[in-house]
Amino acid sequence: MPFINISTVEQLNAELEKANSSGQGLVLYFTATWCGPCRAIAPVAERLGNQSQTVTVLKIDIDQCMDHPMVKTISSVPHFKAMKGGQLIKEFSGASASGLESLIKEVA
Repeated sequence: MPFINISTVEQLNAELEKANSSGQGLVLYFTATWCGPCRAIAPVAERLGNQSQTVTVLKIDIDQCMDHPMVKTISSVPHFKAMKGGQLIKEFSGASASGLESLIKEVA
């Protein structure tokens, strides 16, 4: 499935709706341009998202989408949330490549 850069609240809502209605696995990658660990894990998140056959990874810039209710709950970045059918499966903060890989496998 794809790795998608999200830059607006409208785009985020559309992707969430699409994933929720299809029941597909979704990983939300909350990030910020000023965050060093976010920049470090970005290539891993993109690679894993593009390699997955069943999970879409949404890269969400918290500064560009700060008005979205889901973004308002994020207290540190990078932060990852795994969802399926609109339900939160698991989440964690930090730039852990192995943690991200496990998260994608869990929601697949």
